[in-house]
Amino acid sequence: MELLQEVEHPHKSRLLISDHTLLGCELMARGLESGIGQIQLVARATSGAEVLRLAQEHNPDIALVSAVLSDGPLAGFKTLPVLQSLVPRCSVIVLLDEMDVDLVVDAFRAHARGVFFRAEPIENLIRCVNAVHEGQVWVGSRELRLVLDAFSESAPFHVPTSAGLNLTRRELDIATLVAAGKSNRQISRSLNISEHTVKNNLFRIFEKIGVGSRVELAVFIMNVHQYAPFRGPTPLDKLAG
Repeated sequence: MELLQEVEHPHKSRLLISDHTLLGCELMARGLESGIGQIQLVARATSGAEVLRLAQEHNPDIALVSAVLSDGPLAGFKTLPVLQSLVPRCSVIVLLDEMDVDLVVDAFRAHARGVFFRAEPIENLIRCVNAVHEGQVWVGSRELRLVLDAFSESAPFHVPTSAGLNLTRRELDIATLVAAGKSNRQISRSLNISEHTVKNNLFRIFEKIGVGSRVELAVFIMNVHQYAPFRGPTPLDKLAG
């Protein structure tokens, strides 16, 4: 249900929020409004159909999509593929009621840019929205480790080719090991190069891919792994051995 009647400001980024109740949307909106000065809240939705309709109407830059909506406990997840096709440049933050590693993994597989847990303070949600607005990925270190573990356990990690990433072979090896949770020291030992060389390569990787942290790089590589075509198994333990 759309309740916002404000005139949209073209110079501000547009935010769509959703929750399973109208009250939930209202509370979220009130909590956010004082801390997102460069972002305009343009629409609120309580169902999957409303999320998609309002996304098409308002073309949001950021969408805060609750996993639980009025039409089902995972209705928010069902909207993600369609939402991406409707507004491909929209950065999605998935709102979860509780920590569930499978849902966290599924959120990043659906190319979410952040995962936020409802029990966290509203101040953290403001930080999350602002971080995603600035092009960052929002995920806690504990959740990232669980996501990496889940990916490594679900199937062998197939290293993507560098052709579509504009990375050298060495840069791709380093990026893959970062996604496996390896430190610079561990990477230097695995590839028989100095830590200084690892740091220099990481700097170039960040520039080429357009990320600003190891967390963002890890999520990026996980997404490439999930959607890249199969090119033969290369388990990470062999790369790190």
